Amino acid sequence: MELTAFITYEQYRDAYAAIKPSPTQLRATQRILTPAVSAFAGIMLIYVPTTRNLFVWMLALYAPLVFAVQRWSRARYDGCLRELFDRNKDAMNGQKMKVDELGISGSGGENAFSYSYKWSAFQRCIEMPDGYLFLPTPDTFVRIPFESLSIEQRRQILVWSSSISHSLRATKE
Repeated sequence: MELTAFITYEQYRDAYAAIKPSPTQLRATQRILTPAVSAFAGIMLIYVPTTRNLFVWMLALYAPLVFAVQRWSRARYDGCLRELFDRNKDAMNGQKMKVDELGISGSGGENAFSYSYKWSAFQRCIEMPDGYLFLPTPDTFVRIPFESLSIEQRRQILVWSSSISHSLRATKE
């Protein structure tokens, strides 16, 4: 089957949200880093009495600083993602795709790029509310939008890609 794919910024953002590491993976470093910093500060408070006031002030500033850095990094992430989408939207929108029993191939934006993947090249498939995301690597995806597929074509893609681990991504409420 041949189709022409289009993607909006919201779909692009949701796709990246679906493939990024889970909060459990991200919190693993926090589980290690926070006790280590706290233990270091506690040891310094006990064994170095001349620095007690300094460490009390440092700990008082630590929580607001962490909060501010998290807010800034989230805003920066959104800005970078928007910039990346804007830079590549002409190539991504209007790309011609061919999906068959061998895999997925296509080209985008006046032949700006081309790709060809066998089904065995994909590590995982995520079924989004608006399309399938096939991941050849953990941080890249090929998106097949549902808007140009019939129910039977969707089923056929699932049959062709049956060797890939599939997961369902719930819609945002």
